[in-house]
Amino acid sequence: MNPVTLFNPIITGADNPILRKKSVKVENFDEEIQEFSDLLLLLMYENEGLGLSAPQLGKHLRIAAVTLRKDGKKKKLKSWKLSVQRTHIGDMVLVNPEILETSPTFQINEEGCLSLPDQFGNVKRHSWIKIKYFTPVGKEVTTTIRGRNAVIVQHELDHLEGILFTDKLC
Repeated sequence: MNPVTLFNPIITGADNPILRKKSVKVENFDEEIQEFSDLLLLLMYENEGLGLSAPQLGKHLRIAAVTLRKDGKKKKLKSWKLSVQRTHIGDMVLVNPEILETSPTFQINEEGCLSLPDQFGNVKRHSWIKIKYFTPVGKEVTTTIRGRNAVIVQHELDHLEGILFTDKLC
């Protein structure tokens, strides 16, 4: 058994000061950052999340992991894991992400959060965002993300600012 599965290190609670602290830029793209990025992805999947950020693990670094999904009609499937396999596009670890441009249009979606178990609510977010980030090995990437994936990324980037989705309920 993986030692990470023996406990759940995800920090919870809307009033938890750890989740409200702004994160700092990563300066060194070393092995520790790469290992921490792998841990973010692992814990995101083990907890069946769509994203997870460093502050949720008590590290105030500008790092977030997200899993990208195909947009479109949702099909009712028997299991969450089967649904993930059919809609999964890929994973991204965003180091020092910045939003460069946002759409003039918005979308409202129901959101939840691994740090706020059993809480859900509607949040208004940009329909697409253009972001710049670095991979865990320091490669710079600029891309545009749309639809539900844009919502996931904006949610995780809010964590890096100490903002929770409950602060933005509509």
